[in-house]
Amino acid sequence: MLSQKKLLYIGVACISSISSVLIGSCFNSPTQFILAQTNSACGNTKIAPETTNSGSSLSAPDKEFMTKVARSNRIGIATSDLALQKSVNQTVTHFAKQMKRDYEDWKKQLEKIARNKRFNLPKDFGPDNESFLKTLKSLDDDKKFNRAYMRVQVQIHSNIQSEFQNYCQQGQDQALKGFAEKILPVVEKNRQDAGRKGKQF
Repeated sequence: MLSQKKLLYIGVACISSISSVLIGSCFNSPTQFILAQTNSACGNTKIAPETTNSGSSLSAPDKEFMTKVARSNRIGIATSDLALQKSVNQTVTHFAKQMKRDYEDWKKQLEKIARNKRFNLPKDFGPDNESFLKTLKSLDDDKKFNRAYMRVQVQIHSNIQSEFQNYCQQGQDQALKGFAEKILPVVEKNRQDAGRKGKQF
C-alpha cells in the first residue's frame, strides 16, 4: 500500500503534466509556449508583434526643401533644353549641355532620396520658375536670348545655393544634408561660370 507522501507526489506530478499539455495546446510553436510561461492563462498571453522599418518621416522643412530643389532642377533642365534648341552660340550651347547633365544628375539623386522617404516630388516648375521659361520662349534675337539664358541660370543657381546653405545649417535629415553638402560647391561654381560667361552678351 502506497504511503501518503508517495500518493501526494504522484498527484502533483500528474497535475503538472496535464497543465503543461493544456497550456502547450494553446500555441502553435515552442517559442510561443515558452513566452506563455510568464502568464497565468492562455487568453491573457500576448505575443510581441514583429516590428518593421516603415521609413523615416519628413518634417515640413524637409518637404519644402525637396519641393523647391525639385522644381529648380526641372526648370533648369527645361531652360537648358530651350537653349540647345534656340541658341547658335557655342559658349551657350556648351554651357547648356553641362547644366543639363548637372540638373539631371541632381534630379536622380533627389528622386532616390524621395523614394526612400516615400515622398512624391512635384511635377511642375512652380509659379516663380514659370516666368523664366516664358521669358526665354519670347526671345527670338540670339544675343538677347543668350544674355537672358545666362541670367536665368545665375538666378536658378542662386536660388538652389540659398536653399542648400539654409538646409546645411538647419536641416535635420542626414540623407538630405549629405545631398546638399555634396552638391553645394558645384552649384556655386556653376553660378559663377554663368555670371562670368553672361557678361560677353
